[in-house]
Amino acid sequence: MPHTELDARQTLRDLGEFSLIESVVLPLARDILGASELGGDCSFASVGDLTIAVSADVGPRPLVQQLLGFANDQEAAGWHAAVATASDIATAGATPLLMTNTIDAPPDLDVADLQAFLKGYFQACRSLDFRTVEAT
Repeated sequence: MPHTELDARQTLRDLGEFSLIESVVLPLARDILGASELGGDCSFASVGDLTIAVSADVGPRPLVQQLLGFANDQEAAGWHAAVATASDIATAGATPLLMTNTIDAPPDLDVADLQAFLKGYFQACRSLDFRTVEAT
């Protein structure tokens, strides 16, 4: 697939998530890695006789935290971190199997906030029937 010439002054905001994936990420991955089983929010990998859907998502600040009274709702943020990846798997028509998440928490984060985040995260995983594989 030929590369589309992009304006070197463009920013990620100018392109947006899906245009960035289609015009930058996927062409480079295909050219350099020869990867062919790439998708937008989800990629597919053949494992024996199975095809599995693979996705990873960053947990942006959830919309609920922008509502009055919910600015510091870490439990909702944890729930959102799981649901963001789960939605990618679901839209691919795949059945959830495993979930992994890397938490980039600042060193000065209160332990209680991390506990609330994890509570929401694990509750969402249980609700969605994901088994979790945590990177430490």
